[in-house]
Amino acid sequence: MARSLVELTLNLRYIESIQQLVFEITQEPDGVYVAVALGESIFTQGDTWEDLRLNIKEAVEGFYFDSQIPSHYFLKTQAFLLKCPTI
Repeated sequence: MARSLVELTLNLRYIESIQQLVFEITQEPDGVYVAVALGESIFTQGDTWEDLRLNIKEAVEGFYFDSQIPSHYFLKTQAFLLKCPTI
């Protein structure tokens, strides 16, 4: 079942409001994936999706080294939204 853009936007705002990280993912012309956290100064990149996910986890751990790490992060692309554990 397809969701409307308004519904997806509201869901994304809810996700952001519960202290979980949302990363916007883009792919550069050279094929590298780039992740930028919405609302935080966290960014990283990876040659593959698996590299990107590992690099995001490492970047999140480094950013929150002296405070509580959010339980999940979300990868947002133009096509889909993935929920991934940080632990």
